Amino acid sequence: MTNPSDELRTAAARARTLADTATPGPWTVDSSIPYGHRVGSSDEADWVAWTGEHGEDGSETDAAYIAAMGPNVGTALADVFDAWARVGELDPDLLNRVGGPETLAVARAINTGGQP
Repeated sequence: MTNPSDELRTAAARARTLADTATPGPWTVDSSIPYGHRVGSSDEADWVAWTGEHGEDGSETDAAYIAAMGPNVGTALADVFDAWARVGELDPDLLNRVGGPETLAVARAINTGGQP
């Protein structure tokens, strides 16, 4: 069985690496183009996602979600995971209390690339 603090640190490292190597944020949504929504930085050359297919509007809510989960969120999550890893080392039982199981579930999702 894997140590929860190690899982949290692994997720912190992965989230930080992904955030650091992503197109810098903050990301925004551009809905001014036909048939979809672009997501990316304010520099038009740095668009990172597109929702919609040619001839379809695409999902504005998907675009808003992607923009909200930009690199700044990844860096913040990495900090949270590192903090919970320290908590788990000081008192492993604290990881079973309010917030610990939920944080560990998010860390595990990141460690598996979002796969269940």
